[in-house]
Amino acid sequence: MIEDPDDRALYTREFGSRPLQAFGVGLVFAVLLCGVGIAFPDIGIVFVVLAAACLTAGILGYLRATKRVELMSGRVVKTSAIGTREYDNASLVLEQRGENVFVLKPRDSNSVVSVIQDVDPDHVRAVFATAGIERIDA
Repeated sequence: MIEDPDDRALYTREFGSRPLQAFGVGLVFAVLLCGVGIAFPDIGIVFVVLAAACLTAGILGYLRATKRVELMSGRVVKTSAIGTREYDNASLVLEQRGENVFVLKPRDSNSVVSVIQDVDPDHVRAVFATAGIERIDA
């Protein structure tokens, strides 16, 4: 099988435990709110409902959190627990926020594809420029 040169990753970023952190925060708040609900049984139902909302937010955070971002020469592939989504490079911009923090987002939109923090910001700028993704300042 011949490998297509456009399918080679120019840049790959694994986010490790970020999805589990999102779930963990929701779970911790849910447990804390349940404890408060038990301590104050007169208004406990309010805290139980808030705990359920926190747990739901944690689950959604886990499902939507980015696990991996791959930059190809013509597209960006974002992987989360829900699935994989592809973006055309021409439709994205790279916004630098701070010394080594970059936000990859669709052009003319406030939504975020991924937040990338890297110890070598020059490499990130160069690779994304090579792939044709415009860099803007925050």
